Amino acid sequence: GRRQVSATARRNGLSASQLFTWRRLAREGRLVEVDNGATFAQVMISCEPSASSPPSLPERLAGVESSPSSSCPIAEPGRMEIVLTHGRRVIVDHGVDAAALARVIAVLERP
Repeated sequence: GRRQVSATARRNGLSASQLFTWRRLAREGRLVEVDNGATFAQVMISCEPSASSPPSLPERLAGVESSPSSSCPIAEPGRMEIVLTHGRRVIVDHGVDAAALARVIAVLERP
């Protein structure tokens, strides 16, 4: 009854009216999770460049081809390179703001 809903709301720091509204919306099928479009992407960790990945900027400037047998370079601690579609790359460090990074990637990945 109403008393149980009010007690439950108080225990959870809500107003009874908010809980009643949620119940009504749920009954009407209007309380649904919004799809934010987030998906998981396949990840591959490799020291060898893929055939589809363009040479890095230092390789292009030096005019050298990277060899598949080269050893894995030691990256700076906390740095991560994200390869997006069409070969676009984003390099971030451990202090990157996740929300800002998500916005940047969303813009770069727009069709």
